[in-house]
Amino acid sequence: MLTKGLNLLKSTLVPHISKQQALRTMFTHHATMLQHQRQFQPLFFSASLHRSFSSAANQPLQVKVTRNPIATDLQALESTLPTTATKQPELFFPQVLKDAQEPNPTWKARKLNVSYSVYKLNAAAHFVRGKHIYDALTLINNVAKKGGPLIKSVLMAAKVNGVKQGFAEERMWVKEVVLGKKLGPKKIDIKARGKFGMMHAPVSHITVVLEQKSAADFYKMVVSGKTPATVGHVFRKMLYQNDADFERVKALSHMTTSQGRYYRRTQFKRMVQLIQKEYQTQGVQMKTSKIERNVLEKAAAEFLDLRKRNDEGRMLTNRTSRLAHFEKNYKKK
Repeated sequence: MLTKGLNLLKSTLVPHISKQQALRTMFTHHATMLQHQRQFQPLFFSASLHRSFSSAANQPLQVKVTRNPIATDLQALESTLPTTATKQPELFFPQVLKDAQEPNPTWKARKLNVSYSVYKLNAAAHFVRGKHIYDALTLINNVAKKGGPLIKSVLMAAKVNGVKQGFAEERMWVKEVVLGKKLGPKKIDIKARGKFGMMHAPVSHITVVLEQKSAADFYKMVVSGKTPATVGHVFRKMLYQNDADFERVKALSHMTTSQGRYYRRTQFKRMVQLIQKEYQTQGVQMKTSKIERNVLEKAAAEFLDLRKRNDEGRMLTNRTSRLAHFEKNYKKK
């Protein structure tokens, strides 16, 4: 009975408890229960019925009264058991968090105290938010509003600032266009029937923030068929200037032509759908966005690895050629 109770107690407690602590806890709990029972039933009765088959009705019950010896045994047990300090279990958390990706570099340009409504400026700024710098300039040229030239001037200033800082134009994107307003000068608001009032002329501020996309982000856009149209035009010019052959032009058609970009987007969606069906056959429900993210992350990692190996090989080749040139022209004095 003691072994059974000890096993039950150890199964309900924490794994690091010892056998001595389990014994002490079990006997202490049992003694507490006995103290509560003594208030109402101080004695334990063990009745043994001795009856014979011949005179079962005439013989009385024989009751044997014994006192519980556990109260005295607990004191002896406490004195014999050594004292052990309770130790809390330790928790270990594995380091699963990856290093946070460094944010893309950003820079900005501002234009203050523009005599134009912030609401009308927002209608023009809507065309350039999140666009490539070439696409943004192309779109803003076709805005036949006063806000178009204002936004364009700030875009050009931000582009010049980025070039001065050493960033490439081909990887510039409009991260955000922030428009603010302030309380302008008072003007007379002419009303009907010879009445007039006061109004504040609208004054706004324009802030354009550009960012340089990383090589991995740009490659993800190329793989998913979201290459900016103006960037494709730049690549097409480069192929024309370098007299590229047909195979090279065909390999880059997913960037240089609108039909190629549409075909790449369609093929990417079909590939994601096929992967999703494979997961469904295995009984796993996977979201399309998660599959796209995993595919693009894998493709970007392979691209960066290949780019790193090519750079290392090119560096080694240049170093070898320089060393050969030095040994050829070096003369010992």
